[in-house]
Amino acid sequence: MDKLLFASTPEQRADRYLLSLAILAPVILESSEAGLETKTSIDRVRNAYAELAELYLAAQQCQFDTTPFVCNNNDLPGVFQFENMSYDVQKSLFQIAKAIIVNLDLDESAESLLSLNMSSLSALSKNGSMYFRTFRRGAASYRDAIVIYSNGVARSCLHEDCESLKSLLRSRYSGSEVASPRNSPASQERYLKRVMGKARDMSETRASGWKLTPELRIALLGIIDDACHAAYPFQVEGLLETDKPSNCGPGNANASQSEERTRLVSAFQRRQASSSASQ
Repeated sequence: MDKLLFASTPEQRADRYLLSLAILAPVILESSEAGLETKTSIDRVRNAYAELAELYLAAQQCQFDTTPFVCNNNDLPGVFQFENMSYDVQKSLFQIAKAIIVNLDLDESAESLLSLNMSSLSALSKNGSMYFRTFRRGAASYRDAIVIYSNGVARSCLHEDCESLKSLLRSRYSGSEVASPRNSPASQERYLKRVMGKARDMSETRASGWKLTPELRIALLGIIDDACHAAYPFQVEGLLETDKPSNCGPGNANASQSEERTRLVSAFQRRQASSSASQ
C-alpha cells in the first residue's frame, strides 16, 4: 500500500493501514476453511483493530509538525512510541497477508500481496477458478477502499485544481458512461486507476495533504463488517469446529459486538470530538 498511497503525517499513516486492512481482511475471512481456521482469521482481524486503535490515539495526541512536539496529554501511552506501534500494525497486516497466500495457494510473497494489486493476484493463483468468489470479494473491497480514500483526498482539498478529481468521483454515480457500473471490468479498472492517480497527485502536491473523516473510516469498517458477518457462522462448522466463536464485527442476534472494533470506533470519535472542541 506504500506504493499506492502517499502518507507523511501520523494520521495519514494510520489511515493507510486501515485502508490496507479493509482490503485484506475480507479476503482472509472469505478464504478460510470452516471451523478453527475461520476463528483464527477473525481473531487476526480483531488483533489488528486493537493495534490500530492504539496507533490512532497516539497519532492524535501530538502535533508532529512542531518542534518540540505539542501534545495534548503526556500521560497517554504511545506518544513517543509511534514507530514501534506502527511496526506492530505492520506485523499484523503481514501475518494476514501470509495467511492469505497459504489459503489461496499463491505464488507470491507477503510483501507483494501488500501492494494490493488484485488483478495480478488473481492471475498468480494456481487455482483461480476454485477461489473465484474470494477474488471477487477482494476486488470489490479494493474498489470501495479506493473510492473512500479518493473521497478523503477530495474533501481535504480546497483548491480549484482538485475539481477534476471531484468531478471524476461524481461521475461514478451520475449515470456517466465514463464510470458506469455497466461497463466492462477492464473499463471500470481504467476508471479506478484514473481516480487513484489523481487522488495520489493531489495528496502529494498539497501541503495540507489528505485525511479520512471519522465517517469515511467507519465506511472502511463497513467493508470488513460484511465479511465478519458472513464468516461468523462458519466457525461452528467443519471438522475442526469451535464452541467459542469470535466476532470481528458489530453485534448481532448471535454474537456480541467486537470489543476491539468498539475501541477503534471510539478512537475515531475521540478525534472528531477533539477537532470540534478546538474550533
